[in-house]
Amino acid sequence: MLVIDFMKGYTTEGAPLFASGVVDAVSESRELLQVVRKVGITLIHTTVRYNSVNFEDGGAWLKKARVLKCLVEVNPFTASCDGVSPIEGETVIIKNYASAFFGTSLSSSLVANLKASA
Repeated sequence: MLVIDFMKGYTTEGAPLFASGVVDAVSESRELLQVVRKVGITLIHTTVRYNSVNFEDGGAWLKKARVLKCLVEVNPFTASCDGVSPIEGETVIIKNYASAFFGTSLSSSLVANLKASA
């Protein structure tokens, strides 16, 4: 199961990235994640982080979507939302672009998990 970008930057009212739909998704996912963990389904989380010094890791994407520059390690907006945070042993993939597949290890992680469960 994938948990994509459940970060406080999207769920904190007044934040530049606030999206009420993400608030709803987080709320509706808490119980689901408990069940998924209980039955042993693999969870992979994604999050967004940028180099706060030069933002080189965001490439052209950050030039188009400058609002994302708030997603740096020291900003509380990058923290996981309460109740859906990764727990020990769950994979967390840091992404720098809109797709969790672009420039990340997500595809390889999914394939490895598929082979391990076969």
